[in-house]
Amino acid sequence: MTKNGFTAVEVMISLFIASILLISGYGLYSYVFNETSLARNRAVASNIAEAHLKKKIATSTVANCGQPETEEAAFDGEKLKGLKIKTKVECPYPADNTETSKLIKVTATVLYEVNDVDQTEVQVLYAEK
Repeated sequence: MTKNGFTAVEVMISLFIASILLISGYGLYSYVFNETSLARNRAVASNIAEAHLKKKIATSTVANCGQPETEEAAFDGEKLKGLKIKTKVECPYPADNTETSKLIKVTATVLYEVNDVDQTEVQVLYAEK
């Protein structure tokens, strides 16, 4: 005589395996969600740095070289927690060489916070002036 159905031990083992799969799936989901948020913030910071680089290059000349790093005001719509933007203009080559003395190096540093941890995005652009 055969009985149809599952024993209590089989049901318990199945529930145990299912719970392990659900817990690991939730952990994976949390990790992916957190990494996506970090990537989004980094992309926003990168875009902010690029916009400020272009603005600084448009207004900079070789005469601006060597000045101290300046803190820039955020553009409207730039929403990152603790956002600070710093730019610096440098002349990487000596002024006595006419070929390379027109080259300026502009560095934009974007500082912001994610989950109370300071993050930094740095971009550098060279331009001929």
